[in-house]
Amino acid sequence: MKHIIFTLAFTFVAIITFAQTSRNTQQPPIQAHGKVVHPTLIKTPEFFGISTPLRDAPIATPQQSQNQEFEYNNHEDRIINPNIFPPDFNQMPADPNEQTYQGWIKNESRALINNYAGQNSPYYPPDCNGSVNNSYYFQVVNTTYQIFNKPDGSSAAGPSDLNTIFDQTLPGATRNDGDPIVLWDEQADRWLYAEFSVPSLSGGGNDYMLIAVSTTNDPTGTWYSWAFDVDDPPDYMKFGIWQDGYYMATNTSGGNDVYVFERSVMVAGGANPQMIAFHNPNRPSTFDGFHCILPLDNDGPWAPAGTPGQFITIADDGQSNPADELRIYELNADWTTPANSTFSMTQQLPVNAFSGNFNSSWDNILQPG
Repeated sequence: MKHIIFTLAFTFVAIITFAQTSRNTQQPPIQAHGKVVHPTLIKTPEFFGISTPLRDAPIATPQQSQNQEFEYNNHEDRIINPNIFPPDFNQMPADPNEQTYQGWIKNESRALINNYAGQNSPYYPPDCNGSVNNSYYFQVVNTTYQIFNKPDGSSAAGPSDLNTIFDQTLPGATRNDGDPIVLWDEQADRWLYAEFSVPSLSGGGNDYMLIAVSTTNDPTGTWYSWAFDVDDPPDYMKFGIWQDGYYMATNTSGGNDVYVFERSVMVAGGANPQMIAFHNPNRPSTFDGFHCILPLDNDGPWAPAGTPGQFITIADDGQSNPADELRIYELNADWTTPANSTFSMTQQLPVNAFSGNFNSSWDNILQPG
């Protein structure tokens, strides 16, 4: 949701800060003694199906009503603690380790190949993201997708409703609730897409995580799709592609908030990939309850076989955590005997002091325009 932008920004700054701090002061990482937990939920999907080709999906008409994502914010289901008093960012001293330039851009310039308009979204928040391979750029927003050809930016499919990526007989697939995620699985030469279906927010029913994998490397074609029955609204989920699984974490303050899905079965179009879920006992505290740890995404060659899936997040000492730090987690998935799988916090890395407080509108960081 909107305010995770702030968290992500601090996460990336914190990574840089830690790298420079440890180099300058030779502080060793603090080793965590996090509780090792076993799965609280092991399931296979409620349903499996194959979508129609996305190139044939109906073009979306302008949305006239707000989706569940908007309702979740607009009705203030997460009540912000009135005692939060965020700092005046204009008066904060400069951080000596803040990165003030854009990585490789500092010492070289690259010409812009093309620039073209993407989709707009009428929703708050738009939850816009996308992914790219050699031939396409796939953009998703609440609540539509569009696939663009590279490099000219012409439309290859859409804009169409997000839920047309799924077989429409899947439970929850008719709702188009949003929180879209799309990733390019380069090692499988396939696309991964997910969104949530949350009828519990509007009168009841099971909440589902809807996941799809393209049947070929052409995203405008058909997609394998599954509906997983999950605990609580799996809000603001984030995915990471790893050799042995699709790893996911959600903003779910109570119940299961860390998951892994059986990637090998999904890429092959199997009907019953396993889902393993955990309740994270070392989830950082926040005043408003909002937090989503971030799964690492393995780009390029795989990490060595057997390397556990990993997650990273920040903890702010101003929100009832022991220290300003990065937290590293590991999930060891055992697909032969899923009950033997484990999840734990493995490191706590000290960083320069920061404040992660939000004001009542979650708009601390100014945006262009």
